[in-house]
Amino acid sequence: MALSSLVALALIGSGQALAYGTEPQPLDLLDDVALMEGSAYETGYVPSGSPVMINLALEAEEQAQVRMGALASLEWPEAVTLVWESVPETGWLGLFGQLSTVVYLKLDLWGYEGEWELDRQSIDVMTQTTFDPLVLSDSIPDVVSVSDEGQGTTLISYDFTVLSVVQIILDIDLAATMETSMAGLQIQHNDDVQLLEGETVVLPVPSNGFIGIESTYLASWDTAMQVLIQPGVEVCVDILGCYEWDDVFDIPVDMGSNAFEDEFEPVEYQFLLPVMTPPDESYDFGEVYVGTLANWNVEILNGGVELLFGEAGISGSEYFAVYPDFVLADADSYDGMVVTFGPDSPGEFTANLMLATNDPSHPTYSVALTGVGIEEAEEVVTTIPAEVGCGCASSSRGPSPMWLLGLVSLALVRRREQER
Repeated sequence: MALSSLVALALIGSGQALAYGTEPQPLDLLDDVALMEGSAYETGYVPSGSPVMINLALEAEEQAQVRMGALASLEWPEAVTLVWESVPETGWLGLFGQLSTVVYLKLDLWGYEGEWELDRQSIDVMTQTTFDPLVLSDSIPDVVSVSDEGQGTTLISYDFTVLSVVQIILDIDLAATMETSMAGLQIQHNDDVQLLEGETVVLPVPSNGFIGIESTYLASWDTAMQVLIQPGVEVCVDILGCYEWDDVFDIPVDMGSNAFEDEFEPVEYQFLLPVMTPPDESYDFGEVYVGTLANWNVEILNGGVELLFGEAGISGSEYFAVYPDFVLADADSYDGMVVTFGPDSPGEFTANLMLATNDPSHPTYSVALTGVGIEEAEEVVTTIPAEVGCGCASSSRGPSPMWLLGLVSLALVRRREQER
């Protein structure tokens, strides 16, 4: 028997079976989520009571995109388990913000009053980071964060003259700070939930060779945006000189925060498996003459959609044998083997045909074998003696041997006298 068959029999005998699994399937986990929509803020005209005032209206939009790579595979035979493994350095989180601004100016100079819209524009902010998936509670890291520290941007620089004698120089700088974090909560695989990266999920074994899975990753999000407005205004009047606002007039604005849960796009995939239709659980060879052979032709059907392979062997009486000692059947096809019983002595004998295959529903299978060796019966020869005498029926005893011998002697004497 081949070494692989001996290993298979040893495992079966100990209640175990060979370990099998599928090739890992690469998966892409994607999400495009709106973190903040239509968050608005307006400063109102500041500083109050000043002859020159500005009003800044803000509206924020924030969006995140994330992707992660994972490998999914099945393992058995103890149970068909789904295993997810993260692909290092495939996590990417991008944060995109847009801040729409409108600047209004209001003047009240020596009877000259007015209100104008000076500027309208959008400021785009983008930042990104990479990480190792899957960011579950036992992952490293278990949370991923991305932020933009808000480098100052000159929103508007404006210089104009009022009444020919008043010059207004307007400069407004704006710095937007964004910070967002994401953490994985769970992965839903069909009807089962995975909470930890190192956790496996047990799946039911199908009868058709297909396991279809839909996996949905659920994440928690936490985001916030702050804006720092730094207006600078200088008013110069002929003869009187110039007046400038101080930097202390910085305006911090909290555009809001948001915390919520969001599902990634579902990932659909499938695994192909073999499905063995096993032989009967027992087979009796009956009576077989010592020194002769009896065969049992075994057919094994693979009703699945993946190659069926494994080992075959005999455990028990040495008078049983199997050939070949392996199983190999393409999808939707048969494989055959011959189990032989050849007793060398009379008596009852038992053994087991042992199969160890990559079919997760029948990782190990045993067929009880029985047979009786019998001796071939010796030929018996019967001899019937011939009758001596007249052959007539008589109830008296027949002539004795001595009387018969006398008759023979008398006949010989008379024959000799006639010859003289």
